[in-house]
Amino acid sequence: MEGKRKENNPEAIEFKGKNLEEAIKSAERHFKQHRSNLEYKVVAEKTRLMGAKKREVVIQAWIKTNQAYPELMDFLNNFLSHFPLKLEFYLRERENTIDVIFNGLDRFFLLRKEASLLNAIQHILNKIFSSLPKRIQCDCNNYRKKRERKIISLAEKAAEKVVQTGEKEILGLMNPYERRIVHLRINEIPGVSSESIGEGFYKKVVIYSLSSRENQ
Repeated sequence: MEGKRKENNPEAIEFKGKNLEEAIKSAERHFKQHRSNLEYKVVAEKTRLMGAKKREVVIQAWIKTNQAYPELMDFLNNFLSHFPLKLEFYLRERENTIDVIFNGLDRFFLLRKEASLLNAIQHILNKIFSSLPKRIQCDCNNYRKKRERKIISLAEKAAEKVVQTGEKEILGLMNPYERRIVHLRINEIPGVSSESIGEGFYKKVVIYSLSSRENQ
């Protein structure tokens, strides 16, 4: 539940919940920011008597300095107000990426056909906000982590086959982020290497035996 702004910190807003987790989630929804981008402090923990005991936690929360990316926030809010799907989002800043995490009733439409719509939005955002210090990554329902595990598994199986047969293996079309995952994993496997082939944004990855390449 959102409360009033605090006079001693005009950026802080009061949130309530039956526990700390619920209060923090309310702050995340309001600010559209992951908790890693928020500062908060607990200002009250109390038990109310309303027929039965009811615990309540009250926090003050605000966005960390230089973490909001207001231009990106404004664009996404305007974009989703005209988008035909019911979606919500929040931002999470990590070491190398600004993650846009989508949620909402229609979120699963983003994941259809190998998350083609989610990838398209991510591509557009990175084109528009190329001046930002970090790459934008869009995610929904932990798709990126699941996809990364799947890609690594495919790369490992293909590499094992290459080692056994000496014949190259070609993986399907992937975007630059996915291809990088493959190349990093293949670099860790002795006796094989990889390279991207094709033109355009989506390319295939060929995995080949180093010994076979040297003998050519």
